Amino acid sequence: MKLKQLMDQEAKNRLVLDAMKTANEEIKKFEKIKEEYDKIKEKLEKYKESIQKYEAEYKEMEWEYEVKLQQFGYLEKEKETFDKFN
Repeated sequence: MKLKQLMDQEAKNRLVLDAMKTANEEIKKFEKIKEEYDKIKEKLEKYKESIQKYEAEYKEMEWEYEVKLQQFGYLEKEKETFDKFN
């Protein structure tokens, strides 16, 4: 009777060990996935920062362009006025 109980207990232990092994493998797999996710998330944050930087530069350039365009228009009117007197 004790031998049968011992064999049953060993079978149960093997099942538990197999389940634990499978669970540990899944944990390792999910840890790798999380590492990849964290790397991608970090890259995304860097790209967001770059986009914000470039958008700020673009707005600054757009503003400078508008100022230069207005200055050019002013100079053209001044030139036309000057040409009328010559």
